[in-house]
Amino acid sequence: MQILRKVAQTSGTVEAVKKAGRKSELAYQMAKRAKEIKRDTEYALVRNQGTTTGSTTTGATLGSIESWLTSNIVYAGAQGGATTPGFSSGAVAPPVDPTATATFTETMLKSLVKQCWDNGGEPDMLMVDSFNKQIVSGFTGIATLYRDTAPKLGPAAIIGSADIYVSDFGQLKVVPGRQQRAQTALLLDFNYLSVDYLRPWSTVDLAKTGDNTRKMMIGELTLKVDNEAAHGKVVGLAAS
Repeated sequence: MQILRKVAQTSGTVEAVKKAGRKSELAYQMAKRAKEIKRDTEYALVRNQGTTTGSTTTGATLGSIESWLTSNIVYAGAQGGATTPGFSSGAVAPPVDPTATATFTETMLKSLVKQCWDNGGEPDMLMVDSFNKQIVSGFTGIATLYRDTAPKLGPAAIIGSADIYVSDFGQLKVVPGRQQRAQTALLLDFNYLSVDYLRPWSTVDLAKTGDNTRKMMIGELTLKVDNEAAHGKVVGLAAS
């Protein structure tokens, strides 16, 4: 389990004066912290972080999705230097990236989809960073573009993006992830993934330390991977 938290603080003066666009400065700051903690949560879930038990000075960390996956892997370049320890003895160890990189290709994706399907998975989402999202949009495949350009709908659009990839084993939603590492593409089956909470998100009033009001947003959660063989990853992708 990993604890994620954010603290918002405002002075009594700022809270009392009239403000343009909002009634409460503290409520506005808490809304901003809620967005921040969502990004922090996504960052922890999608990267290559391993589990740690924590100590009196360091918090425990959850195992990110990259670290769980060991069964279905496609190496973009040579595998040299890469390790995929995954889950063992009650812990999830982070992988080591290969030293070689290569550009993402449709052949790599097709190979990964087949591996996942052969192992019982039916993934329906491909997650990539911004650079590789544009690479996927350039895949040749069998492209079909439709756009109604009737006058009532205004000017025609230039279509330069692929949001759906239809594989031999089902449709994949192609989703760009801001928090995702550029060198890894994730193929996910959400029937075998969930976020489990030890403590759901809550807001706690903190003690005053003067003329201020402080609140903390906190939750404790982990990534639950029911079957890592239902998912897959392409590693060693070129990032530019």
